[in-house]
Amino acid sequence: GNWVFSANDSSDTMHDQASLEYYWYVDGKSLLSGKSYLESSDVEDVAYRTIYVEVVDDEKPSTIFIILVFPLYEMLLK
Repeated sequence: GNWVFSANDSSDTMHDQASLEYYWYVDGKSLLSGKSYLESSDVEDVAYRTIYVEVVDDEKPSTIFIILVFPLYEMLLK
């Protein structure tokens, strides 16, 4: 099915909010950056196990990781 994961609720100070950077990874491999959300159509391989987003503040060495773990894709196809 179609889905959307969003990091739009990530927050920082008013000054830094616009400068948050988003990096999306699938099974540890970089997929895309710049968007605060990931759509199912962005992921070509349906056999993924984990998806995570890294939200980076450009002023501080702070990073937020959100990790999503999925059951084996064979289970999803049943």
